[in-house]
Order: sequence, then structure tokens, then C-alpha cells
Amino acid sequence: MTKFVDIDKIGSGGFGVVIKCKRDPDGELFARKLLLLEDEGSIKRFQREVRILSKLAHPRIIRIEDTHVDAKPYWFVMPLYKNSLRDVMPSVVGDRKEIAAIFESVLEGMDYAHEQGVIHRDLKPENILHGDDGSIVVSDFGLGRALDAASSRATRSGDWVGTMGYMAPEQVSNAAHADARSDIFSLGRILYELLTGESPLAIQDVTKLPVGLAQVVQRCTRTNPDERFQTVRDLRTSFVPVAISHAKPSAAEALKQLVGQISAQQYTTEEQTANLAQLVAQCHDEPDVLHEVAVSLPERAFTTLERAYPEMAKVLATVFSQVAVSQSWPFDYTDRIGTACSRIYDATSDNEIKALMVVTALEVGTSHNRYYVMDVAAALISRAREEATALAIAHALEKRKGWPNVVRGRIEVKKLHPILKELAEIEEDEQ
Repeated sequence: MTKFVDIDKIGSGGFGVVIKCKRDPDGELFARKLLLLEDEGSIKRFQREVRILSKLAHPRIIRIEDTHVDAKPYWFVMPLYKNSLRDVMPSVVGDRKEIAAIFESVLEGMDYAHEQGVIHRDLKPENILHGDDGSIVVSDFGLGRALDAASSRATRSGDWVGTMGYMAPEQVSNAAHADARSDIFSLGRILYELLTGESPLAIQDVTKLPVGLAQVVQRCTRTNPDERFQTVRDLRTSFVPVAISHAKPSAAEALKQLVGQISAQQYTTEEQTANLAQLVAQCHDEPDVLHEVAVSLPERAFTTLERAYPEMAKVLATVFSQVAVSQSWPFDYTDRIGTACSRIYDATSDNEIKALMVVTALEVGTSHNRYYVMDVAAALISRAREEATALAIAHALEKRKGWPNVVRGRIEVKKLHPILKELAEIEEDEQ
């Protein structure tokens, strides 16, 4: 017989305790569930849980490693999970992507259990275990039963079993009436709690939920079992499509996430560039998002985008400029805008974009009286050496009267490209 050496207690309840233990001789850690109560009902319940778990073999159902249930002390050993869903709930609430993954795992397990003729009757976050690797298993089938004639007689008429807040109405009135649809009620209550973070005893208000998820929760938790999903399979069929649609990030969120990934790398892949272009196009009507992206996008990524999708690079630069000059900014953010103007200027081969970055820095620096940004504008004007670049900048500056006053003392006019030198002199003569 395999030997398990107890280490320390990790949980307790009315029935007994759960103890962390290690298997001899390999030292692998497990959890031993030890029954302390020795009355006939507790022993039968414990033995029933072992029989049920022994019958179920599924990655989403806790498995049994070893048992001792024919004589005292009564125990069984199962894999060790450090947390229950209750423990991780605060970090999960509202995260629809994570909720979708967790709830779908629970549905997989319960779909299988029901197919095997087993109902749980005490589904709640405490009885859903969460592994460090994100794995999910349903546990604690102590109140469960197999849907056969023999087990149906084990619960006396009028008894109720389960946990308030998660129990279906029929369980409260008579646990013998519980069936698969009672578990579905509990699943609906768990889903509502995951989405809202509200106590299971709070009044359920599905108007707080997105429409698709509200419909799923509402149908799960109907008072009349006949009005609920009749099987977990039906529930999964309805839940998965709406969960995916709500878990999928918006184009704006996806764009920000992508820029974060690109910024953390030393290079930009072709796939990332294609996704970047697509998301910029999708966010065309969200100027604040595109402005934020332009401020953060690395120089190399802008260059790569422009080479592959020049029209999207121009959209990004244009919207960045429009937002930059349209409102007032804190001083530290104006400096970020100035830095972004310099970065985009260096990243692009499009002279119109270079000119746009010059006038953007000039306008933001002047309107905010921010010397750093004015310095950026002056430096970009001074760096124009190609005739085509100088022409584009000169054309943009013609519309910005008085610009030489802004950069006076920051550039040497005589060292400018002849086109820009001539324009500066004309501007000064006219003043």
C-alpha cells in the first residue's frame, strides 16, 4: 500500500479536515481528506463521495489517488490544489476572458458528471479548485448522489442539502427533488457572482450584466426547473458564443495590447505589423486611442508599418497630430508629444509626415509655452537636408505665420536648408 506522510492541515469543515501530505518515496505532494465524525450518516456520506469520485474520470473532476474507507480512520487522497475559486474570486471578478475560461471548465466537468448520472447538489466557489497553472476541477461531491433508485432513497423526504445562495428552490423545500437542473441553478448563481462580485445572498439583478450573459444567468436561475436549461450541454451551447463575444477584447483594447507587446520586443514581426495596420483601421473613429498609440509606438515599429502599409502609417500620424493640437495638456505630457514628434519624424520616409511633425511640435510648444517642445520643433527644422523634405516643411510652415519667432535662438537660420533659410528671412522681413 502506498504511504502518504502528513505535513500540515490546510483546511477543515464540519466533517473533518484536509491535510497536505507527501507520497513516500517520491515526495510528490497531495491532499488527504480525513473524516473526523464517526456517526453512521457521516460515514455513509464520506463513502458515497468516494464511490462517486471513483466513478468519474475526467480532467475537470477531482480524482482520487488512494482510499481507506472500509474502517477507521476514513480518508482518501487527492491532488493538491492551493486555492479554491473563492480564494481567487477577487482577482477574477469582471475579467470576462478569465471568467469564460473558468466557467467553461466547470461546465465541462459537470456536463460529464451528469452524463454519468451524477449530480453535485452543492456547487459553489469553495468546491471549485483552482490550480497554479490555471487548471480547474470540481470537488466535494459529499452531497452528491447518483441518479438511480437506490441512491434516491438516501435522502429523506423533507430534508434539504446544499448552501444558501446557491441552492435551487426545490432543494430548499426537499433535497430529494433535486436533479441536474438544480445544479444548473447553482451554476447560474456562480456565474452571476463571478460577473458582479456580489454576495450570493444579494438580490440578483441581471440588468447589471451584458445582454447575452444576462439571458444565460436568468435562464439558469428560474424558480421553475422546467424553465431552466434542461441540461448542462444546453447551457454550454448558449454560454460559449456569448462568452467568446464578451471575452474578446475590443479593437481599441487589442491595439493597446499589441503596442505593449511590440514595445517589449526588439523587433516587430510581419504578423504583428499586419495586425497593427488592421487595428489602426478599425480604430479610425477613436482618435484618442490612435493618439495614445502613436505616442507609445517604437520608432522601428512605425517604420515597419509604413513600409508595409503606408496609408495606415499616415492615418496614425495624422490623427496623432490632430489630437495633439486640439487641446491643452499637462506639461509632462506635452514633452511626450514632442518626443513622439521627433520619433515619428525619424521613423518616416514620407516628407509630408515629417512636415506634419514639425508643425505639430511647433504648435504644441507654442500653445503650452513649453520650451522643450519648441526645441524639438527647431531641431526638426534644422535636420531637413533633402530638398524634398525642406520643400514639404516650408509648405507647412507657410501656413504658420510667426514661426521664426518661436525658434529664434534655437536654430541658426544661415545653416538651414536654402529653401527654409529663404522662408525664414521672408517671414522676418514681413514682421
